[in-house]
Order: sequence, then C-alpha cells, then structure tokens
Amino acid sequence: MDYLNYLNPNVLVALKTAILIISLDTIIGWIIAGKNGEFSWEKAPQFLIKNVLPYVGALTVLAIYAHLDEYIMPIFLVAVGLVDIKFGKDIIIEKIKGLFN
Repeated sequence: MDYLNYLNPNVLVALKTAILIISLDTIIGWIIAGKNGEFSWEKAPQFLIKNVLPYVGALTVLAIYAHLDEYIMPIFLVAVGLVDIKFGKDIIIEKIKGLFN
C-alpha cells in the first residue's frame, strides 16, 4: 500500500469517497434483495462486473491520469461528483425506502 502515498491526497480522498458510496449502495441493495428473497449468489459476480466495476474502473483510471496531468483533475472531480450524486441519490431515495418497506 506504499504506492498510495504517491497519489495526490485530493485524488485519493475523492476516489475513496466514490468507492465507499458505490460499495454502500451495493451492500444496501443486496440487503434489500435478501430481505425480499430475491438475492442470488450466482448473480452477484455478474452484477459486480456489469454494474459496479465500470464505475470503479473508470474512476481509478481517471484518478491515475489526474495524478499524472493536472489538466485532467477538473474532469476527474466532475466525474467523481456525478458518480457520488448518482449513487447518493440511489441510496437516499430508493434504498432507504426499500429497507423500511
């Protein structure tokens, strides 16, 4: 984990925040699916590959480029902001309602 010390702290915090929100959305979705009896371990890897990995992968690639080139930093920050808004909205509006229904 020593290589993380080389990343710009702003990039690292933004990336960690986005990954945390994406993970939280995924876990709450799985809890709701389990509660409703719809969760399937067989479908979990496919869900991760199709719905989670593209966001995490794209943000990680942008984070590396933002670290290497300061002109990419605004693009990275906008992308992180949009992902945070999307998944934050999903958590607040859909997932929290699903937990209490």
